[in-house]
Amino acid sequence: MKIVVAPDKFKGSLPATKVAAAIAAGLRAGRPGAEVVTIGVADGGEGTVDAAVAAGIAAVYPLTDLEPDLERCRTEADRLLRRTGQMIARDRLAEVATGA
Repeated sequence: MKIVVAPDKFKGSLPATKVAAAIAAGLRAGRPGAEVVTIGVADGGEGTVDAAVAAGIAAVYPLTDLEPDLERCRTEADRLLRRTGQMIARDRLAEVATGA
């Protein structure tokens, strides 16, 4: 049996990767034969950079270096993070489903 654990953070206490690890540990204890795969996710708020880096994004650049208008920068960053997060989640879940 393959179980995919893909939680968001527990705000104020644990990042998504540690939440996933704790859930996975409990699952492995209760189902020793199960294959447990963890994927930390984020909704575009706190923890998004950590989830993106854990998913393989290697560089982070301040958008204000490219766009001095802070409000426009926030709007574009939100749009970019949501699209990127959706693509990462889709790709990672496809990898898990196919065993790649």
